[in-house]
Amino acid sequence: MSRMAADPAWSELSDPNRSAWVAEVARSVAGGGPGPAELTRWRASASPALVAAAIDLARARRSLAGRLPEADRMLADRPG
Repeated sequence: MSRMAADPAWSELSDPNRSAWVAEVARSVAGGGPGPAELTRWRASASPALVAAAIDLARARRSLAGRLPEADRMLADRPG
């Protein structure tokens, strides 16, 4: 079983109610973040596992962006 399938945080990332938050994390990662203040703010409304998964997702999507036009909609982690 993949790490993504075993971790409920990954299924929460695909929830439409989380899309704005996931986009915020992606912008932060694209800008070289996140910084301590962002991490603290995100962890106030999400579990540490969800925050870590969102950062991993943002990094994976950035890595895929030049190769796949649908990268910003994919649910992917760095190892995958």
